Amino acid sequence: MSSSNFDAFFKPDRVVIVGVWDAENHRTNLITIGLITYMGIGNGQVITFPVHPARHSHHLFQNERYFVVNLLNAEQYEIAHICGTVSGKAQNKFELAKITPVKILGIDVNLHAIKECPYFMVAERTELKNICGCSHDIVVGKPIGYYETGATATKPLWHVSKSDHFQFLKPYGGKGYEGGYGCAR
Repeated sequence: MSSSNFDAFFKPDRVVIVGVWDAENHRTNLITIGLITYMGIGNGQVITFPVHPARHSHHLFQNERYFVVNLLNAEQYEIAHICGTVSGKAQNKFELAKITPVKILGIDVNLHAIKECPYFMVAERTELKNICGCSHDIVVGKPIGYYETGATATKPLWHVSKSDHFQFLKPYGGKGYEGGYGCAR
């Protein structure tokens, strides 16, 4: 699947919601990430973001191989706030944020994307490690699928039209989400 036009959606100034399977609670846990890096290296792509070791989601990333990255639009501040400030250990963030989980088609994973988010990507975690003694560990993943969320299901996304006038939720300024860089719970 080509990602050439999708690359523009993953820039460090995008706020995203990352979902990882919580086997103990039998649901996808959602976290807000305010700093995400997406790079094309050679013939492949890599996505990275920070997660603090004390957070519930860190434990989930240690145990799960796949995660989903949901792209928020500029009006979805409240979703970002709930997913970035409430721990998913005891609460279902889909219910709290009043958003709909949607099964990801075409990939056999225990994960759900957010129906209300227009685009998402599924990635396979390749590493979770601390680099240079930082306070956060870095999740490194390899994208394996790019999708557009439809009204009833998800469908593979081969490219995003440059004519799409999609306004992203950004970390700072204007209607931006100012919850910090990591924001993961």
